[in-house]
Amino acid sequence: MNSKFLENVMQLIKEVDEIFAEKKLTAAEKDKREEVAKAIEKDNPNMPMDKKMAIATATAKRVAEQDDQGQTLDQDLDDYFTREDDEEEGRFDDASTEDLLNPDMPAPWEKI
Repeated sequence: MNSKFLENVMQLIKEVDEIFAEKKLTAAEKDKREEVAKAIEKDNPNMPMDKKMAIATATAKRVAEQDDQGQTLDQDLDDYFTREDDEEEGRFDDASTEDLLNPDMPAPWEKI
């Protein structure tokens, strides 16, 4: 075989190894993993240790990713719905009960 070909194959193997190499947990991720593992142990003491640690590790990594993004999904959703509520605040204050009960009058949201 060609030595250039072997060099290319070895380089590809090295690159694939780097892609699939598992990253080491940070100290914060390790702490979170332990916290999650203890919670699982409390809720389900019969769960096998390997399964418990797999769940705890995945959760710790996911939490770290959310922290890296700056906001969690919960915060994003809360911000969205709060913004929507603020935009709609007072939008139909001018509608009276009589207007709402009158079948001949259009609903306030139909006037917009």
